[in-house]
Amino acid sequence: MRFALLSDIHGNLPALEAVMEALKKDKPDDILVAGDWISGPSENEVFDILKAYIPKSVLGNSDIRLLEFIDGKSPSNWATLKQMSMLRWDVQHLAPQNLTLLRSMPEQRVIHIDGTAPIRIVHGSLDSAFETPFRTRETLYQTFDNLQENILICGHSHRPMIAAGREGKLIVNPGSVAAPLNGDTHAQYATLEWVGSKWHASLERVPYDHNILIRTFTDSGFLAECGPLAKALLETNLIGEDIAHLFFNHVNQLAKTHGIELEDYVPDDIWDEADRTFDWQAIKSKRKV
Repeated sequence: MRFALLSDIHGNLPALEAVMEALKKDKPDDILVAGDWISGPSENEVFDILKAYIPKSVLGNSDIRLLEFIDGKSPSNWATLKQMSMLRWDVQHLAPQNLTLLRSMPEQRVIHIDGTAPIRIVHGSLDSAFETPFRTRETLYQTFDNLQENILICGHSHRPMIAAGREGKLIVNPGSVAAPLNGDTHAQYATLEWVGSKWHASLERVPYDHNILIRTFTDSGFLAECGPLAKALLETNLIGEDIAHLFFNHVNQLAKTHGIELEDYVPDDIWDEADRTFDWQAIKSKRKV
């Protein structure tokens, strides 16, 4: 039995197409997706390609936030804040049938194929889709202790990792198909194969045409409508670094110069000023295309 493991696709169609082309040669028995399908320019096309694998896949934190927003479970200012423009873009552009697919997925599931050891698939940690078991050594050890199955598949960090614990346990993060944060701009995924009496994991990566991605961000309107977070996502794809983190550092520094202590959300005037004053050209100079 052999699985391909995907995570954090974020509507990046050319990266996903490159992975799927590689899998035509690799030919896994099935595909498991560890969430974060949306928040990118081609999320509907991503569902079109992967909808057959929904029954063995889970939600990511971006997907959960979208559902909370649609269901009225998020703060009311998410409907207007410029900081949340990408979320509103998702609501406006995700096709109804794909929203239905999103709602059909749980936050976690266990997959047990006869003759193999069971696999738990989550997006983040065992406790939350918004955190990762690789956060510290202590959380990693705690995850191994709390894991009832032999294998944990997770995503969220956008960094590919494999960790081995006692009694043959494995935690596998396949990295991000869309926006890796390990300095490598290839589309990243993993494979999991049952050999003998245990699972073996390997990390994979494939190149794709980043110029197509740039055109997709522009032609879809995603880049223009979603503001600095869309710019940061694009540059993360092209550089392999967490540009959103750098942008938020700039936002916080700017707010302090105005005597504002930010809490959960950024006022629109600070958001706009941060976008104008962030050194986007210096970021673009790091591009690997």
